[in-house]
Amino acid sequence: MPAQSNRAFALFVVLLLALSVPLWIVGSTVHGFLPKSIPIALPFGALMTFAPALAACVLVFAKGGWRGVGALLARTFDARRIRSAGWLAAAILGMPLVLVAAFFLMRRAGIAMPDAHVAVTMAPLLFAMFFVGAAGEELGWQGFAFEVLEKRFCVFESALILGAVWAAWHVIPYFQAGHDWQWVAWQCIVTIFLRVVIVWLYAYGGRSVFAAIVFHAMTNVAMFLFPNFGTYYDPATVAVVLAGATAIMAAVWGPVMLRERV
Repeated sequence: MPAQSNRAFALFVVLLLALSVPLWIVGSTVHGFLPKSIPIALPFGALMTFAPALAACVLVFAKGGWRGVGALLARTFDARRIRSAGWLAAAILGMPLVLVAAFFLMRRAGIAMPDAHVAVTMAPLLFAMFFVGAAGEELGWQGFAFEVLEKRFCVFESALILGAVWAAWHVIPYFQAGHDWQWVAWQCIVTIFLRVVIVWLYAYGGRSVFAAIVFHAMTNVAMFLFPNFGTYYDPATVAVVLAGATAIMAAVWGPVMLRERV
């Protein structure tokens, strides 16, 4: 079983790269793809968001045919798996609360910040857009890759492996979005923390891919609704807040996450 698990995860990563690299190459010369009516900047390489789901579908099809693919895609809306309203609330409110804390922490640190104005009217459009993108990722990361990794590793180890791969996969698009190496390094740390939280939500909140998608989508919505559509977003500060939040989570769930394969 461990050998099969290693092989399945390795194949997933290989397919992920095969689907993503062409988009990164195009993204080196083509900048952005969203209409001007949406005031946020996403590099062309961000279209790789569908690569995890596509890679997972290929591997699931090889083993279970179209029925397996259909079962995987159906997990996009497996909200009935969520154990309670509290877990759903955590998925919806978790990252917005982290960014509110980061905003006030930055102000307290003396960083010049604008008034806390958020374009709330943009939220439904952004959520719909990012929900689709998050589904393209989480069907692969949680619906397939985590399920494979947990057959060999404990929950925490699986989260760290996924987080490291997830962060590395984002490096080129981060640079193509115009960020410097310091921003990218801190954002990679944020990305690993976020995967640990998503795995925690998934593993103990009912194994719902829908919950993972909602948290992922709300993370992007919150980041891009940060004052001036994310202009003042600072991954170093967010990493500090997330470190505190995950430390609290680890104090309660850490021993379980380190020993369990759920």
